[in-house]
Amino acid sequence: MKTYNNLDSLLQDSTDDSKKLRQFAIVEEPIQRFAKAYTDMCYNNSEWSNTPAQEICDQCLDSIPCFVQRYYRRLQVIAEGEVEPESFDLPLIPQNWFCNFHDNIEKYQILQVPAYSKGRKRIASNLEKFFSVSGVTKDDAKVIGGAFGQLKVAAKEDTEGSDKYTDVLEEIKADPILGRMLLKMYYFDFEYFNYAYPMISKSKQAE
Repeated sequence: MKTYNNLDSLLQDSTDDSKKLRQFAIVEEPIQRFAKAYTDMCYNNSEWSNTPAQEICDQCLDSIPCFVQRYYRRLQVIAEGEVEPESFDLPLIPQNWFCNFHDNIEKYQILQVPAYSKGRKRIASNLEKFFSVSGVTKDDAKVIGGAFGQLKVAAKEDTEGSDKYTDVLEEIKADPILGRMLLKMYYFDFEYFNYAYPMISKSKQAE
């Protein structure tokens, strides 16, 4: 089974009509995704030492609003092309920046990651069915679906169930201003992938 790093490479290599391709994307609720990445980077994982993200963690101590404000500035310079995103940025970069979603969102079947592993195993079964009707062999479909069932969304295995991750989520839920800041950062993730908006009504869009 051949794999590709990006959609453009697949289309260039494909001998079939690209209109026949069935595309899907796996996405995660933006606030939960941020909370996992923040907890992992600032508290759980030495892998991120000596990176700009870890520097922000050190500067902000335990202040989530401080981290969000400073990392938002990094996202701005990435968006403007002044710096290239690095591996540590990937869990924090808006998901809509991937897969040419701005131009091709209507071509994708969007699969939302359930909050907990039991739900991911249920979706794994649905993925097997999706691949089977898309021309993927039964064995390959089972391998891909099974891999998704074992997926650890958090970068470290223990992040998702940690007390700190729960505390981060609770702080975000309790702080409407912080919720608005994260909505501004991830607005199009909520919009494109049909997630409920945090703390504020949909009419109060990010500026």
